[in-house]
Amino acid sequence: MLPAGSPPRFITFLSLQAASTKPQLRQGAADSSTMRQSRKMPTVLKQGPKTSWRHGMTSSLIEIAVPAATNVAVTDDTLTVDLSDGRTISVPLAWYPRLSHGMPAERTDWRLVGRGEGIHWPQLDEDISVEGLIAGKPSGESQSSLAKWIAERM
Repeated sequence: MLPAGSPPRFITFLSLQAASTKPQLRQGAADSSTMRQSRKMPTVLKQGPKTSWRHGMTSSLIEIAVPAATNVAVTDDTLTVDLSDGRTISVPLAWYPRLSHGMPAERTDWRLVGRGEGIHWPQLDEDISVEGLIAGKPSGESQSSLAKWIAERM
């Protein structure tokens, strides 16, 4: 449905009906009944010069170079990583329970791995990738694994 008071948008869509192999070209207001009707079969929606295929839409793949870590700092509540492209990323330490449970001396014992692709804390058995930091991914460790690790430390 369109918001009240807004002019209707007209779209042209091409729909392949199940009973017919011949495409049917229809034009009408873009309301919920028209859109619901267009979801029956694979549909081509046309709005201006762009064409979007509902199933099998192609997209270009862009490779993004992930910068390397150059320095790491860990405080009581933040992990901060300096990157080779000049950025600095800070994330909550709570995202990485092993780091948050570690002693300050253990947190400062880190090394870069894979030419700066990741950071390793040998005393905490923690590994964090720069790509994961940039993507905003917290630790994926299960609660049972973390509990076992904490019990082994005592």
